[in-house]
Amino acid sequence: MSREYVALARRLMSLQEERAGTYSRLKEAHKAYLESGGGGGGGARREYDLEAYKLAVSEATKTFQRVSQEVLEVAKKCQGEKHDAG
Repeated sequence: MSREYVALARRLMSLQEERAGTYSRLKEAHKAYLESGGGGGGGARREYDLEAYKLAVSEATKTFQRVSQEVLEVAKKCQGEKHDAG
């Protein structure tokens, strides 16, 4: 296995960790959003914190798009390595 393949595999692992972390943060933001609304003490209703949730979704979307693009770039490099080695 070439050093390039090892570097590409490490990059893919790093991207997967970033994707998983982003998903976890998005899940937590969704939980916080759901908990932000509803009834407060004494029957008062609170508004959901939609703006904070929208920001979290926007940030996650940007990260997912960037990570996906980088994964595609790594895949292209792997194909190039495959053809160079074959």
